[in-house]
Amino acid sequence: MNVWQNIDTIKAIVTYLTAMIAALGGMAAIIYIGGNPAQADTKTIIAGFVGGSFVFLFNQEVQTRTARQAAAATYAAKLNSNETHDTFPAEAAKG
Repeated sequence: MNVWQNIDTIKAIVTYLTAMIAALGGMAAIIYIGGNPAQADTKTIIAGFVGGSFVFLFNQEVQTRTARQAAAATYAAKLNSNETHDTFPAEAAKG
């Protein structure tokens, strides 16, 4: 396991913990509001913000992993081609 995989694992754990906190906070806010019909719009707004935070968090995670995989695949392809490159493209692997 290389350094980039360790960093990706840590980022994934932080992403999932943050998403769990957002979900629990949103649920707690909706439960706190209760069954009050006058607060129906507030429930919808809270649910929208929680959903938006999930989209943002997981979109960032997917983009980071995709960039790392593309950089690794490019490096592997160059190693197997006629070109000779002896270093990993660090600029392409930064997240």
